[in-house]
Amino acid sequence: MSAVHWKGVLAVFAVVVVGVVTIACGSSGAAQDTGQGETAGSLARVDGGQGGVTVEAIWGSPSHLQGMPANTFKDYPPDRYTLVHLKLDTHSVDLSQYNLARIATLSKPDGAETNAAAWISINGDSHHREGVLAFAGESNGMWETQKARARLTLKGIASVPQREFVWEF
Repeated sequence: MSAVHWKGVLAVFAVVVVGVVTIACGSSGAAQDTGQGETAGSLARVDGGQGGVTVEAIWGSPSHLQGMPANTFKDYPPDRYTLVHLKLDTHSVDLSQYNLARIATLSKPDGAETNAAAWISINGDSHHREGVLAFAGESNGMWETQKARARLTLKGIASVPQREFVWEF
């Protein structure tokens, strides 16, 4: 075979490999963004993927928490903690370097911010990280009965100074 033919074969092979890797690392079952950072019909919020990292934050409603393994937050019961389920996805950043409990804050109904009490890891993969942030104090249900506004802030992921996710009840 000629050198030109081999270059063509290698180019096609490279495109196929990139496609397979992209599909394999894609987030199956990912929520569809409505363009407002809110997933249609849910309490999920998705950012724009700044810095090569997409973050999905899901308010820990009772129906959402029921779908998770029971022992996920056994030390952080939903009646005493506000729980926010996070999914972080990337193809280029090592997500394991971030202490999510340390860089997360949640605004309270009175406007004061509280730091996360814990990060409960579900998946510690460096490119597809998932877990639950637990904030001491009010339960998710208490927020919803107060007609409050909750704001989750994550600082410094992938050189993005601040990411915010807002829920209005």
